[in-house]
Amino acid sequence: MYSRGIKGPQILDELENHLRDDLEEQVRSGLDLQHAFESARTRLGQTNSLRMEFRKLRYTEIMLQLKNGLLTLLGIPNYNLATNMNTSTPICNVEPRWVTYFKASAFLAPSLILWIFSCVFLMPKLKEICGHAGFPLPTLLQATLFASSHGALISLGLILLFVLLEWRLSAWPKYRRAVIGSGVFLVNAFVLLVITMMVFSALVAAPAMRY
Repeated sequence: MYSRGIKGPQILDELENHLRDDLEEQVRSGLDLQHAFESARTRLGQTNSLRMEFRKLRYTEIMLQLKNGLLTLLGIPNYNLATNMNTSTPICNVEPRWVTYFKASAFLAPSLILWIFSCVFLMPKLKEICGHAGFPLPTLLQATLFASSHGALISLGLILLFVLLEWRLSAWPKYRRAVIGSGVFLVNAFVLLVITMMVFSALVAAPAMRY
């Protein structure tokens, strides 16, 4: 099997253990050692079939790791990992409050810094270019300017909202990580969309300034 491509030591050890257990069981049932070995080897399966099965298992394991990584990135709890094998009810391991908010702040910081830089230094120049070219500033960018000019009030409102949720909603800790993680993902996607729209607007408006 090693020469046919099944080289994982854990896999080979597991196959050998299965072979030995089956061999011992058949010897105890009355078969002689040679026939028991041939029968156990046949029941274990052909090398090609085993290699294909292990490839499928490996693919499934990789996809599961990608899924868990994506859920972790979004802050969504994976109840499959928290499920007790002896029960059918998933056990929710609530993440500590400070960990959730700290991770959200860390994921948000780069995009918020980039957004603030764009609104302070790039957006006024883009607005000037669009004005000279007679090209209206897209509604999304106008909304971004409005949000940036009222950023303090919006931030205060969000803080008060989270304080109220922590204080009054008993079920909030169960959904905190998923809600905040999804919100962080949406904010990052929005910032990327705004920057893309700024580049697009500049590319469309700049040629018109020649005339």
